[in-house]
Amino acid sequence: MTTTSLASRLLVGIGLLAPITTPVGAESIDVGDRETVAAAGGTRPSPWQAGSFLQIGGELIVGAGGTVENGQGYIGSDFTNGATGSATVTGTDALWANSGVLYVGDLSDGVLDIEDGGRVTALQTYIGSDLGDGQVVLSGDGSRLDSGNTLSVGEIGPGTLALGAGTTVTNDIGYVGSFEDGEGLVQVQGGRWENRGDLVVGGAGDGQVSVGAGGTVISDNGFVGSGAGGQGRVSLGGADAGWEMASNLVVGSQGGGEITVNAGATLSNGVAFVGSEAGSSGSVTVLGNGALWNNRGAILLGNNGNGELTIADGGTVRANGVVVGVNASGTGSLTLGEGGTLETPWVDRDAGAGTFYFDGGRFLASSDQDRLFLNFNDGDVVIRAGGAIIDSNGHDLIINTALDGDGGLTKAGTGTLVLNGNNLFRGASRVDGGALIVNGTVAGSTVTVTDGALLGGTGTLGGARLTDGATLAPGNSIGTLTVDGDLVFESGSVFQVEGAGDGSADRVRVTGGATLNGGSVAHIDAGGDYQPFTRYTLIDADQGVTGRFDQVSTNLAFLQPLLDYDSNTVSLRLVRNDATFAGMARTANQSAAANAAEQRGIGDPVHDALLLQAADGAAVRDAFDQLAGAVYASTRAALIEDSRFLRQAAGDRLRATQGPGAPGATLLARDADSGATVWTRAYGAWADRDAGGGVAGTEHRAGGLFLGADARPAPGWRLGALAGYGQTRLDVDGGDNRAESDDYHLGLFAGTRLDRLRLSLGLGHSRHQVDTERGIAFDGYQGRAGDRYDATTTQLFTEAGYRFDAGPVALEPFAGLARVRYQEDRHRETGDPAALSGGGEDADLNVATLGLRLGTGLGLAGLDARAHGTLGWQRTTGDVNPRTEHGFAGGQRFTVTGLPVADEAALLEAGLSLAPTPRTRLGLAYQGRFASDTRQQGANLTLNLAF
Repeated sequence: MTTTSLASRLLVGIGLLAPITTPVGAESIDVGDRETVAAAGGTRPSPWQAGSFLQIGGELIVGAGGTVENGQGYIGSDFTNGATGSATVTGTDALWANSGVLYVGDLSDGVLDIEDGGRVTALQTYIGSDLGDGQVVLSGDGSRLDSGNTLSVGEIGPGTLALGAGTTVTNDIGYVGSFEDGEGLVQVQGGRWENRGDLVVGGAGDGQVSVGAGGTVISDNGFVGSGAGGQGRVSLGGADAGWEMASNLVVGSQGGGEITVNAGATLSNGVAFVGSEAGSSGSVTVLGNGALWNNRGAILLGNNGNGELTIADGGTVRANGVVVGVNASGTGSLTLGEGGTLETPWVDRDAGAGTFYFDGGRFLASSDQDRLFLNFNDGDVVIRAGGAIIDSNGHDLIINTALDGDGGLTKAGTGTLVLNGNNLFRGASRVDGGALIVNGTVAGSTVTVTDGALLGGTGTLGGARLTDGATLAPGNSIGTLTVDGDLVFESGSVFQVEGAGDGSADRVRVTGGATLNGGSVAHIDAGGDYQPFTRYTLIDADQGVTGRFDQVSTNLAFLQPLLDYDSNTVSLRLVRNDATFAGMARTANQSAAANAAEQRGIGDPVHDALLLQAADGAAVRDAFDQLAGAVYASTRAALIEDSRFLRQAAGDRLRATQGPGAPGATLLARDADSGATVWTRAYGAWADRDAGGGVAGTEHRAGGLFLGADARPAPGWRLGALAGYGQTRLDVDGGDNRAESDDYHLGLFAGTRLDRLRLSLGLGHSRHQVDTERGIAFDGYQGRAGDRYDATTTQLFTEAGYRFDAGPVALEPFAGLARVRYQEDRHRETGDPAALSGGGEDADLNVATLGLRLGTGLGLAGLDARAHGTLGWQRTTGDVNPRTEHGFAGGQRFTVTGLPVADEAALLEAGLSLAPTPRTRLGLAYQGRFASDTRQQGANLTLNLAF
């Protein structure tokens, strides 16, 4: 209703203007008249085209199948008589379509009933739009009001909208109590109100929304108490009652806003502003079982105005964070009452004034937080008589703010809560789950620790009682906890203490008395250099110690704990038990190193570090493995297996010269019947060895270059020599042990062919300069040791093959035999008390190979190209299990084994060569060697030049 329209109607009412006449093309239902529109039998035809205006001072009934169409509609338009206009749209397919605005309660009271599937549409709808009282009631399944871009309830006068079960109201923006004199009430009792845009409850007027069981309100943003002087109130209650916002909620934007979420209801939004602008006030109360306020963003209480949140009686609030007192002009207050739960990662105070009151409610953490209650002043977080429950919920929380009040604190849930402030709360406290660490003061509270929970820290308590299954663990590592009162250990409780070799240990200082009604002491080693009969004072009580612990234990494998009591103290001593180092070993290498280390005795750094290892055995066995030095034996096996590179280089070269078409040949046009050839061969290989026999696996890498020359000294014979350099690296899995070798090679080879029979013979010698480095690191010990030593590999090898032709493919079964002798100098490590010296062992092995080679010529762009391959089986006998005998300085020798040389392996090779010129040939080949626990793969590149 425009201002002009309102003024005109007022003037008509007092006789200053002539009565307004019905516009041309409009219809009016006067007071006392009734018009009925239905599929059949109505007073008006269906559809009734009512023109640009339809004014209802009497009664309109649109029945099943009836349709009324008009521009703007008015219900209650009789200012003169003040009669109530009414419209009822009832039944299936009943429709009243307003292409313009619909006013309900215009100049007089108006009532619109939409029943049993009836439908009303309008461009906009104003309920209580002028002087009249407007009421819209929807009832019955399928009843619907579609209000286009605006729905206003209580625009200027009083207005009511009621939605029953199964009904729907839709619009873009919704207003309840829009202007100063507007009074709007919306009751959603099982129906659905869909606001495609914002919903404003209490603009400049008074707005109220009540959502009951099954009722749903939808909007983009929500504003409650939006305009200056306006008041907005929203109440949700009952099973499945809810208001869901796609975006944010503002409670008290410029006016006053209140929201109450009762049992069974849900309020859902993004960020929430409660008390948004200066001079505003907002409050949200969440009460009752199942009441939920779900914030997908943060809650800002007291942004620039005054904001309050109360949670109690089974209500739950979830948020991504809460700020209490945001800006300097804002004041925020949060009360977490009995039965209430606040689930959020943090609660902070910003530039405004903020208070947080616990009164029996639960704070449920949703993430780790190292500064919970950030920026709150001491005393701003108050624990009232109902107490506070802080549930860390599997997270770790730290509170630096001092908590105040008459109530006590209950720590619940897994995870850790750390109190660093000088707290003044005075009620009794409990630890019902996880760990409570007091590094500040809780001097006014006695703390009871229950089954499965832990109390620790370096602060002060008013008293402590450990029940059956509870644990007291002073310190944050090694430290002292003060009990300014009495300390009681009940049967089944645990006093967990850390001790170090320097005599320092966890301790409890008690100003009252210490009562020991049983329980146990569990000692945990914290490292350091052990000294025999180290004595730790665990409890020091001013008013005496009463009773005894039932037992004492330690996590150390080789030390025995003993408790000593006097009138005021309890002390702990650690003495050597009868367990042997080797008794913890599981492999021969571990046992050998353990026996050697134990013989060194107390005072030796290696021995004393092992003495402090844990009883579970895993760490001490790892220490034995590191001390054993098996890398020396495993390196020997790797260098022996690498002897194949020299054999392969000589053998491949001889096969390339022993007759036309030999399988795998890199034959030059003149190789078989003329002068010298110079060739070079680059190789690279990598291997992984699985752990076995108690020896760690290895990663093995090797690469190098051979240079060779050969010639024909007599018909049918080829004689040559080679030299080479390579590098080998071996890394031991799961540790910091490695070996690197510089390898220098020399070799002679000769071969001949008797028709299809090929024979070859070779001699090789390799010198290895090996550098080893061992990192030795376990609890209580850190060191490095290493050495450089020399080793040699000498080998004599021969091979015979017999060629068959199968069309373009040449086949050659072959058999080879090599005798390999490995010799190494003694090693003498330096740089660490765990250094080893010894070794120098020799090894002799026989390597037999059977296989089949095949080759064929290829035509590639007119070049002489050849493809070749090999399948073979290799058997190694002799000293395949490498052993090294060495020992610690001044100690007995012990023997360790390394990973063995593979006794059986499958061989695979595939290659291609081509001759870009008559005197030049290039070759590239892949080689693989596979055993049950070994995977060795490599490649070589050759270049031959003939003269």
